[in-house]
Amino acid sequence: MKKLEKFTKKQIELQSEIRDKWIKIALKDKDINKEECEAGVKWMYYISKLKEPKVIFVDSPKDFAKKFRASVRDSVGASVGASVRASVRASVRDSVRASVRASVRASVWDSVRASVWDSVRASVRDSVGASVCWTSLCGDAEFGAWYEYWKKIKVVKNKEVDKYIGFLKSGAFYCMFFEKVAFVMRRPTIVKQNERKQLHSINSPALVFKDGTEIYKLNGVQFEKEWWDKIVNDKMSPEEVFAIDNIEHRRIAYEFMDKTKMKQLKDYKVLDEVKDDGFGNEMKIVSFTVQNMETPLLFLNCFCPSSKREYFLQTEKDTCQEAKMASFGLKADDKFTKEW
Repeated sequence: MKKLEKFTKKQIELQSEIRDKWIKIALKDKDINKEECEAGVKWMYYISKLKEPKVIFVDSPKDFAKKFRASVRDSVGASVGASVRASVRASVRDSVRASVRASVRASVWDSVRASVWDSVRASVRDSVGASVCWTSLCGDAEFGAWYEYWKKIKVVKNKEVDKYIGFLKSGAFYCMFFEKVAFVMRRPTIVKQNERKQLHSINSPALVFKDGTEIYKLNGVQFEKEWWDKIVNDKMSPEEVFAIDNIEHRRIAYEFMDKTKMKQLKDYKVLDEVKDDGFGNEMKIVSFTVQNMETPLLFLNCFCPSSKREYFLQTEKDTCQEAKMASFGLKADDKFTKEW
């Protein structure tokens, strides 16, 4: 392995080139090379000392759930396990990291992989529990970019890893590995993100798959289409917004709501107010009633100091300091060593 002391100008410029290449491979390329993909899957089983599996291609999380139930409910066995990843990554696990990897991870992994997994894990969990191994282009594009970058500048090289990179490039967006069967999901046909690389669209689904399956997200938070439509078109009353149980759904609905509607809330009052919470943000305790409740609800209206997201956190306290400390499980006179 070559020792690298300092990046050249060309090596630094190459980081952006490799980063963009792998984001395109993961999210923008549409076709899948089925022959190369199937060969890659069988190779991974081979190096893991497992028998060659049946490879089933699926078009979406919904299609996966359907074919999973039909094909393997009674036939899945032990998982492929961690041996696949151990086999293809061992030689580079301790190598240096590059910014190119983090950039691709932020663009692809955090939002897209999680959305796909959330959509399929119930089917797997109900049938086989944790006995499953997965790999994915939406997760390993950051690894592909990282490895290809260091290989290009002649820092690392490994034949086993080269084969795995070839498998990723074949277009296997998401794979679920079982003892006898491997499912390979094609890439989505549409992927829309906000500037923070979260799945997001106010005009259409954020994810669309080949079979028409749609996933609606706003700033990384998933909604059913009906709720997504109400939120982006500001069709909800303040009472409906603050009656939402899910705190992230409530936060997003509030972000899209016309704030002047707050005055419509029954008995809306500001009970306590702090102009500066120590991070340049205001805090308020607001009180109002919804859905004909006899007892008013109390909320701490505050901002996250790092992301600047605005939150309404339900509380039983009527002062900002007490409510803030209680949200951390602390008493009003306790002290923070560091808040966030």
